[in-house]
Amino acid sequence: MSKYCCCNRKPDAHKEIEKQLERDRKTRRKEIEIIFFGKTGSGKTTLFRQLQIIYGDEYSDDEVGYFKRHVYKDIVQTIQALIYSMKVLNIQFQDDENLEMAKRVHSVDTFYMKTISEELANAIKLLWNDRGVQTCLESGSVSVSDSAIYFLNDMDRVLEPGYSPSKQDIVRVFIPTTGIQEYVFEQERHLFRITEMGGFNLHTFRCRKLLFQFIQTIHVIFYVADISVFEKTVEGSDSENEVVEAVDLFKLVVLHPWVSRTSVVLFLNKIDLFKEKLKRHNLHDHFPEYIGPEHDVEAGCHFMKNLFLAVQAEENRPIFPHFTCAIDTPGMKRVFDNIIQYTVQSNIKKHKLL
Repeated sequence: MSKYCCCNRKPDAHKEIEKQLERDRKTRRKEIEIIFFGKTGSGKTTLFRQLQIIYGDEYSDDEVGYFKRHVYKDIVQTIQALIYSMKVLNIQFQDDENLEMAKRVHSVDTFYMKTISEELANAIKLLWNDRGVQTCLESGSVSVSDSAIYFLNDMDRVLEPGYSPSKQDIVRVFIPTTGIQEYVFEQERHLFRITEMGGFNLHTFRCRKLLFQFIQTIHVIFYVADISVFEKTVEGSDSENEVVEAVDLFKLVVLHPWVSRTSVVLFLNKIDLFKEKLKRHNLHDHFPEYIGPEHDVEAGCHFMKNLFLAVQAEENRPIFPHFTCAIDTPGMKRVFDNIIQYTVQSNIKKHKLL
């Protein structure tokens, strides 16, 4: 009798295992994996943080403290870079007394920086308002991040005792991504797993290996390109345009055979800066093939978009472009909501989940 019961249990156990496997398969069908790609400085980390702010929980005190330390680092390191550049370019301080302030700021070690003393804060304010420092900044000899300008122009608030970064501060603070970040959230009864890789360029073989490692299981690629650098050349090159390199990198990513069926969302980022620069620069000077009217935002945007879309025109695969300002939280929420809704609907249709 005991032997008979044992035989009866085996099919039941097998059925239970099959049921569990089917439940797991259904769960996986409701998981959507998205990966961010883009050059360093494109704004992809900002977009990654926007996803966390829009769809996630509030940051913990430890996380807020982490961002605060990087706000301080951003400010001090920018002033230090300007001081060094002034010396190289032989630019004098407007106020001779600021030379002593400069020595004080330049000696600060930002590696373990957690706070800024009142004395250091006053020195930074004096230096930032010095005409010599502003002349150095305007010369373009120092690559200063947009976030640093934002914080330096709001120092009375940021350097106040008891300062705590706002959500906008967290979105803006520049923290280079050197590895891989992952964030998971639930939306529309689907689990979204977002991966952000550290910025790389066309010649970084290490990151190409990472690309091959992660790309096989991805449902959607988010490629972020900074179109506001259309007048700049790649660092270390006399002629290679920044946007052209971003297009070449885009080609490397989207034409890889492992992602031939992967959806691609193209973020043509920093549209706000692009519009401002277009008032001062002729697009034709940097892209001879551009034949549209100069200083025309609509024509300029159309040209930039087509530079990227032409990469895979022959394959007739849809790419979904969006002109974005990564620091605009309400605007990015509208964009992300639309993307998530479309992605969920496509996934439901693909797996017949209804």
